[in-house]
Amino acid sequence: MWRRILGAGELDPEDDFFALGGDSLTTAEMLNQMLRKFQVDPESFSTLDFFEEPTIASLARLVDAAQSGSGDGGCIALRKTGSRTPVFCVPASNWQPYYLRHLAKDLGSDQPFYVAGATADSDSILSIEEAAARLVTAIRTVRPRGPYIMAGHCYGGVVAFAAARLLVQSGDRVGCVALFDTPAPGYPKIRKSWRRYFALANDVLRGRRPVALTGAGAHLRILGRVLGRRFAARAASAVGDGVLVAGRDQPSRDRLAMRAYTPRPIAAPIVQFLAADHPASTRLLDDARLGWRDFAQAGFEVRSVPGDHNSIFEPAHAPALARELRTYLESGSAHSI
Repeated sequence: MWRRILGAGELDPEDDFFALGGDSLTTAEMLNQMLRKFQVDPESFSTLDFFEEPTIASLARLVDAAQSGSGDGGCIALRKTGSRTPVFCVPASNWQPYYLRHLAKDLGSDQPFYVAGATADSDSILSIEEAAARLVTAIRTVRPRGPYIMAGHCYGGVVAFAAARLLVQSGDRVGCVALFDTPAPGYPKIRKSWRRYFALANDVLRGRRPVALTGAGAHLRILGRVLGRRFAARAASAVGDGVLVAGRDQPSRDRLAMRAYTPRPIAAPIVQFLAADHPASTRLLDDARLGWRDFAQAGFEVRSVPGDHNSIFEPAHAPALARELRTYLESGSAHSI
């Protein structure tokens, strides 16, 4: 199969797929053919492990493990070994979880790292609470008792936060909740900003603060998106899942679920890693990513990392993100883990 797709001659079982000229398109083609030929359930196949060791020998072992039904109940190990408390990280909606492999690698050989998630039913919106409950079940197949380090990116950060609350409520210890550029549902709070609106309007009328049309237009667009999200969340709660699911892909469903979720305080520290290239909403509205401080009963910390919302996990920026996370975990800011 590799010879046919790569146009290669004789191959050794330890040859690297990418060193032979493989790219994202040929990888997808090869993996799809492999899954069909060997009748492997995609849910039981660890794409992440293949990307860590992209050889024929590695692929054969993964296929064998998937066919035998072995696995970690929905958690994919990027690194199983290490003496530190494992990190369970939830990826963003509909992302191939292997994009987190650079972060896992850069955290070091002593840091176990799992990608965890909850699969939604095909005909319904999986609420954040339901996704969190499934996530806890998956995590406990790997680590029955705490302590845990919960982490997540965007939508995954919201699910990780909700799962952390369930773990704490059940008596387990959560060292911290690490959020990677994750906005808090329901934020920014427009009602909290109304005084600033009046103050700015007064300054504009008196000529003390000029406002460019481009700036005003950008603000109105942001405000419109915020109001639109509020409406979508209320609609999801009012009419039920069935009406809204038709014609929507999984990321759209997850966004609806995230907007309908109301966070509650948690007795565990929260650290938010802000993408430096992802600016705050406006000078009038609070940054939604900072809204989590309202729910952090055991402390809230913010750390800025290079990159934008997605590129913080790419090879150019993952080392800096890993360094900040590792520094935070070793600083004592997290609960004793």
